[in-house]
Amino acid sequence: MSSWRPYPWLQQSWEHLHSLRQQGKLPHGMLISGDRGLGKAELAQGLASVLLCREQENAEFACGQCKGCQLQQAGTHPDIMRIGLEEKSKQIKVDQVRKVVDFINKTSQQDGNKVVVIEPAEALNINAANALLKCLEEPTKDSFLLLVSHAPGRLLPTIRSRCQVVAVSKPKHDEAKAWLQAHVAAVDSDQDAEKLLMLAQDNPLLAQQYSDDGILTEFDDLAAQLYKLYLGQLALVQYAERVNKGDVPVWLNLSQQFLWTLIRSHMLKVALPIASVESFQQVIEKDGFSKRAYQMLEEIQQAIAEMNSTSNPNTQLLIESLLVRWQAFLRG
Repeated sequence: MSSWRPYPWLQQSWEHLHSLRQQGKLPHGMLISGDRGLGKAELAQGLASVLLCREQENAEFACGQCKGCQLQQAGTHPDIMRIGLEEKSKQIKVDQVRKVVDFINKTSQQDGNKVVVIEPAEALNINAANALLKCLEEPTKDSFLLLVSHAPGRLLPTIRSRCQVVAVSKPKHDEAKAWLQAHVAAVDSDQDAEKLLMLAQDNPLLAQQYSDDGILTEFDDLAAQLYKLYLGQLALVQYAERVNKGDVPVWLNLSQQFLWTLIRSHMLKVALPIASVESFQQVIEKDGFSKRAYQMLEEIQQAIAEMNSTSNPNTQLLIESLLVRWQAFLRG
């Protein structure tokens, strides 16, 4: 039997999909949606595996032993196609989807199901989305399209309407914390777990990734640099250059999460598990903090949107501009 099992918070979604399979009602097109860090891709792969297993047609999990399972494990199964972002591209292009159309219209080489996994589905450009629409409107026998997305609102409404949505929900905070402490060796204290889950917004796999990537250290460094900015002691252009040489989307996300820690501290009037926030107590207590904080949040979200767009923004200028706004916000 296959060793894959759904994460605890995926169990409900998995049981729903299994029930549909047993009833012969599994839809041709499915949109697996939810936040980053919940295991949507793993859920799609688990479903693909059981659809391509030849020995256990109505079993909950793939057998892991049949020819279909062995081909999957080797990455050579001819009846599954995965579509994603090509190198240095921010879009899934129409040529990629045309290959999907050809694949779907051909006969299964293993005389079974055919599966296409598209991730991230929100990256489909308009031409690719329209080409995919034809597959969804005119499904072929025993073929399944699994679209995986953390931003389903960016998909064409016509794509969404022709897929059954499988909405993956995040676990409760205590459940996420228990899983993180049980499965991530580096998280050896309640404080670390709380920090990671706060940054990851209670998405356990994202918190695990943050732990592996040393994000807590980066978060504390960001706080230190912003405090220097507040005091007028930061070489802004040089710091922006350093940020630009690293992972800019991560820095933007950390900036957003750091601002949220300040907002929460202001609203809840309680200490948060981030020592670096204490340095900003005077900022939090200033008149008009909430209004200015939400204006700053809009600035960060706009920068994130620019990074996610296809316009190839000048990232150095974007970072410098955001730092200027940070300084104005912190000084009130």
